[in-house]
Amino acid sequence: MARKPKEPTEKPELTREEELISEARKFVDDNLTLDSHNRVPALDDLRMKVGEDHWKDGDVDFKKERRDEGRPAIEFNRLPGLSSQVIGDLRENLPSCQVHPADSQASIDFATYYEGRIRQIEADCNADTIYDTGAQQVVDGGFGNWRVVTDYIHDDTFDQTARLEPIENQFAVIWDALAQRWDKTDARAVAVIARIHKDRYKREFKGKDPASFETDPGGNNWYLNDTYTVCEYIRKEPAGNKHLYQIPGADIRISDEVTAKEWVKLAVTFEYMLDMAVDSLPPEFKDVWPKLMEEGFARERTIKRTKIVRYLLSGHEILEDAQEWVSDKYWPIVPVDGKITNIDGEIWRKGVLRDAKGAQKAYNFAWNVNLEDLALSPRMPYWLTPTQAKGHEKELKKMNKSNRAYQLFNPDPQNPGVPQRTVRLQASTAISEIAMRAVDDMRAMTNVFDPSMMQLDPDISGVAARTRISRSGVANFEIVDNVARSRGLTWRILLDILPKIEDTKREVPTRDLNGAVKFEKINWPNKEMKEGTDPVLKDLSKAGNYNVTVTVGPSYPTQRMESVDVMTKITQGIPELWSVLGDEILRNMDYPGAQKMRLRLMASMVIRGQSWLFNEEEMKELLSKYPQLEPKLQPPPPDPVMVARLQKEWAQGVKFMAEAEKTVQETGKLKTETVQGLMAIIDRMNGILSGASAGQNENPQQRKAPANV
Repeated sequence: MARKPKEPTEKPELTREEELISEARKFVDDNLTLDSHNRVPALDDLRMKVGEDHWKDGDVDFKKERRDEGRPAIEFNRLPGLSSQVIGDLRENLPSCQVHPADSQASIDFATYYEGRIRQIEADCNADTIYDTGAQQVVDGGFGNWRVVTDYIHDDTFDQTARLEPIENQFAVIWDALAQRWDKTDARAVAVIARIHKDRYKREFKGKDPASFETDPGGNNWYLNDTYTVCEYIRKEPAGNKHLYQIPGADIRISDEVTAKEWVKLAVTFEYMLDMAVDSLPPEFKDVWPKLMEEGFARERTIKRTKIVRYLLSGHEILEDAQEWVSDKYWPIVPVDGKITNIDGEIWRKGVLRDAKGAQKAYNFAWNVNLEDLALSPRMPYWLTPTQAKGHEKELKKMNKSNRAYQLFNPDPQNPGVPQRTVRLQASTAISEIAMRAVDDMRAMTNVFDPSMMQLDPDISGVAARTRISRSGVANFEIVDNVARSRGLTWRILLDILPKIEDTKREVPTRDLNGAVKFEKINWPNKEMKEGTDPVLKDLSKAGNYNVTVTVGPSYPTQRMESVDVMTKITQGIPELWSVLGDEILRNMDYPGAQKMRLRLMASMVIRGQSWLFNEEEMKELLSKYPQLEPKLQPPPPDPVMVARLQKEWAQGVKFMAEAEKTVQETGKLKTETVQGLMAIIDRMNGILSGASAGQNENPQQRKAPANV
């Protein structure tokens, strides 16, 4: 009897939760493999920086071999110093961001507000430390990350704000390895792996199965004792289509098929859509829109929208419900790249230390060989005969272990004289030269040079000295630039999400370049409504779009120090300028008492009649400190002599005007002499008012009057 063939078994259909976990695990495993050419060397870079693996070459551990042989294997680690010098250059040349209007709805006022608001957000979360952490990761391993999060201001409100958070473990972030854009806007997803102690896991996820999100054991084993691994999986999901409609403003004419009556009916809406894109078609246009499209008067486009959704996963289930990220353009994770090379579409990243590892190993080897030779020098053996050693064997064995005042031996006629030790070994000049060349190689490969090796003139200024010793900042500018553009991306993310989360009536703090904080009202009803004013003050939902530009250079305090240096040298050459530049020099100084001195100097300048050098805000600051100066700012009474001269000239002018009126009535024309006389009077009056006599700058007789007026 023929055996009945087995029916094919169908795989059980996965639940949505199982599909999501399977997708996340596949994403993590695939991209760990695709990006292993960056992650594995970066891990080796960091291990060498902290002093590990200096004696490894592939799978061979020379340190173990040398120790088994009783030979030294010491690490003379110079990599941390090279890394610190690059980080120091980065901190001296901090990127600064400026916000600029990007469309007709945007304004300088809102741009200034956003700059101050983002500076305050950075100050609240100690962003300098977060940026430094990301920069350190880039310098050491070639890539790093930080993140932008939203949260409630405090527990008693629904008002939200944004802040930055560091990602301490750069290997915890797994990007889509096929993404080509530096800001990862073309990535499909990103995962962040975190380890949580089992007690915290049970406390935060009560009722959830304690299972780790384990990846491919052959690639990375994230599991540790007493911890569970969770995966923060952030992906793009479809969010429907968006349609844009526009009527270009150029060459608009009425078609035969679109009656004038319809155009009049649509006039208001037409003006609304003219030269701007709207995301919904007004109902008045629905019937006539196909005709407008056919005639070429209108256009539309369809955009596939996506949203960014975050999931927190364990090995078996979703730990936290899906959370939609505020922005649909930018990820909440900010990537930072080191030195980048694109090889046939594959992105290679490295930090500063990668190429210096070989020279570091050569340096270790050279110095260990020298140490080994020097350590063996005191143990050079004595050459003596058995007759000389007979009876003194015990003492002779301790010769290299103890300091003895004398050593007995037996005379031997066959070998007259005292027993001799072999020649003491000296440190090898060749080996020492190899060590020094290894140091030079490390500096050349990292483009970090020792400032002490650069000769500086004793009379050189501090600015010039800093410029001369900052060679590493120029050589590693690619890293400086990449850190700067990631900070610019952070500002763009904040610009995108702030109008969406700070959408209620509130007062928020802003910060200027000097660190002064002030509160500004946003989304505030305008109680003093006037024609042409907005019903809401600083309505962020209607603020328009903005761009961010990033400049890299000395930090603001450094710029102030350089300004003081330059202005001080100018006043040394021209001491008279201190009377007009002194307050600006003191303004940029930070030592205690500088601002008090500045105000006193400003007060003396006002007394000398130089109040015109100060703007309104400076005068308010000065008068708040010294209100008794206000009478000095009142205009002086007029000079009696000048008033008398003006009155005399005015009377002469009245006389000429009377003659001119009489001449016009009689002849219908003005005499040339009359016009010239009036011009001379005006010149003299101007001369009196300006402190000069009439006729000094110009001869009135040289001015020509028209023949007929």
